Amino acid sequence: LYFSGASDVLCDKQGRILIADYLKTYADIKEDVVIIGVSDRIEIWAKEKWTEFYKSNKDHFEDLAEKVILVSHDFSPSDTAAMTKKNILAFVADIGGKTSHTAIMAKSMEIPAVLGLELATSKIQSGDILIVDGRSGYVFINPDDETLKIYEGELYKFKSVTQRYFAS
Repeated sequence: LYFSGASDVLCDKQGRILIADYLKTYADIKEDVVIIGVSDRIEIWAKEKWTEFYKSNKDHFEDLAEKVILVSHDFSPSDTAAMTKKNILAFVADIGGKTSHTAIMAKSMEIPAVLGLELATSKIQSGDILIVDGRSGYVFINPDDETLKIYEGELYKFKSVTQRYFAS
């Protein structure tokens, strides 16, 4: 496990991470910590600072007037942990992969994610119409009418299957 490339840290026999004193000082960790993230990236927060951050950010996406597709170079574990799926339709990112924290959070939120596109943030503009196909890994920017109709049909089929599945 690496902390900002500072050092290699191993877990003890109980699976605990022992943090070097100089890293505790650097991160201002004095008491209990919260570890957020999986796989490729984790964040360690002082418990009281995480609680404060979470409380101040958890409602941010719930207050959106419309549903959105989030496009970013990357999403930090703390960003995605504070999100709910209420108004988020999908994630699109320049970096990341199938086992990244963003992919795992998207799966747990049951929303599509296409990650590792490298140039998504330079190609996608605010207000663009997007289709995010998490199964194929394609993102369509301002798709033509034919592509829209195809994906509207796919969405209808998906909703019909899931409604039947959950109804039984």
